[in-house]
Amino acid sequence: MVTQHQLFQAHQAFFNFTCVVKRTGAIIFNNGEAQLAREMISRAQTVTMLADGSNFDRNTGFQAGPVKNVDNLICELPPSGESLMKALHQEKVPVLY
Repeated sequence: MVTQHQLFQAHQAFFNFTCVVKRTGAIIFNNGEAQLAREMISRAQTVTMLADGSNFDRNTGFQAGPVKNVDNLICELPPSGESLMKALHQEKVPVLY
């Protein structure tokens, strides 16, 4: 049986995450929203992460997806943590600010 989530396809998906961490990637505080984000990330052609500087290197919530699943990061300032910037660079994720 095919569920509605399995039928969903998207060209672009934009997400505002609770936090962004090198080890676990994008984090969302609510588990249900994290599950939906994981499903949408797996079905989108391009994933853009929206985050503000207070979201970097905090680790609270549920994993929505690793850094390697993100195509772009848009933020007002670049991440201050060297380890997160290194992880983004290794995965070739452009950081736009």
